Amino acid sequence: MMKRLFILALIAIFSPLTAIFFSCTPVCDYPQSRLAKLRLVNAMPDQDLITVWLNGRAFKKDYPYDLPNDFGYSTQFADGGGLGIGKTKITVTSDAAGRDTIFVDSANLTLNRETIIIVGRAKTKLASERNTKKALLLDDEHYPHDENTWIRFIHAIPDLPSLDINWDSTAVPNAKDIPYRGDTYKYFNLTENKRLLITEAGKPQNVVVLFPYKLPSTGFVLTAIIRGRTSPVGKEHTASALLLTDAESGVSILSVKTFGLRLMNCSRSEKLSLFVRGSKENDIRSNYPQQQNTVMDIPSDSLSNYFALNPLLNSTSTYYFSKTRDVILGNILDSVTQTAAIDQRFTFVTIEKIPFGQSGSALDHLVLLDTMTCPSDANVTRVRMIMATPDHASITVTFGTKTILMTNKQVVYFDVPVGIKQLQLSDGASNRTVSVTVKGGRPMSIYLLPKQASEQFPIKAVIE
Repeated sequence: MMKRLFILALIAIFSPLTAIFFSCTPVCDYPQSRLAKLRLVNAMPDQDLITVWLNGRAFKKDYPYDLPNDFGYSTQFADGGGLGIGKTKITVTSDAAGRDTIFVDSANLTLNRETIIIVGRAKTKLASERNTKKALLLDDEHYPHDENTWIRFIHAIPDLPSLDINWDSTAVPNAKDIPYRGDTYKYFNLTENKRLLITEAGKPQNVVVLFPYKLPSTGFVLTAIIRGRTSPVGKEHTASALLLTDAESGVSILSVKTFGLRLMNCSRSEKLSLFVRGSKENDIRSNYPQQQNTVMDIPSDSLSNYFALNPLLNSTSTYYFSKTRDVILGNILDSVTQTAAIDQRFTFVTIEKIPFGQSGSALDHLVLLDTMTCPSDANVTRVRMIMATPDHASITVTFGTKTILMTNKQVVYFDVPVGIKQLQLSDGASNRTVSVTVKGGRPMSIYLLPKQASEQFPIKAVIE
């Protein structure tokens, strides 16, 4: 009897402690030593605000793409209760009320400092894209403990399968084929870095982000999150890099944001290169200070990739269209001064001024802002038509249900149902009908190009 009373007494003493460690009150007040320590990064390029729920309770409400001032590790839910550890259901919604669920994932939270990164496109999944949404969980405490600087790279750009990273200015990447939303994250020694250049894997000419500063070479452990999109749709964020410290504070060190530029060469026969001079620079230079040549030798009737520039360095710059890869003033055919802001993107369209059959070469230009969205009807695509030829005084264009008379350098938008559609062109003397495949989910552009030999109405369709 005494033994039974002793056991009951022990149960009465230890039951409150057991409840503290292995269950929670309605506000989940865990002891400090048993709390998860989480920081959150919103890497969804099309979602400025997200709300993240852990096991049905709000962790962060209306959490922005741009990090808040109090960014860092947290041990509490939004209501002040302590974060538990163990298997956790992660629900991401677009609203603080939790009605519009974007996706659901799971993770096993531990007592280590950890980072949850929400990646992928929240909405409009294109037919050509796989599901890119996921909650990545990073352990922030397992790294080499010495005086060097170490860095790991989180690839969170959903329209690129993999990335290459270079930091010693050689032709061979230091880190190759880093996959999108990979599950293992290796730290690299950054002690001897000269710059940090991030490109599409295997395509060094497609620069995604270039860090404008040399990073510290000793005493730091860093996480670089490469997020945004290289081919954005609508108001999606362009490619950028967010640099975090994995030290106890977990703060943001540097955010490298970009705007995008590309070149559409509508000249008749020239190969064109694009050069830049910033507002504080005396000389014309290549696209980047480190002489990375990304928009060079673009053939006639061709469109370059976007290349990313930092608006802190190039908010207002003058851009030069040259016949050569070298900065030779005598070969510059035209120029344009443009002011850009974060996440904007432009197409510079070089337009032939000399009609077919006449001698000489001269260029004009258009600057197109590429922040286009499709109609709300998923079965209709927005098509931008650009008249870029001096060979016709005007062209009557019929596309979908719309007919319009276009003159050189004019830009018109058509909303056209998805499918194979007929584009009809007429200048009064001659006519042409072209079959155009209109795809859903992405805006597209069609350029009416200058005459090449026997072609009367050459055109080029571009998927934005």
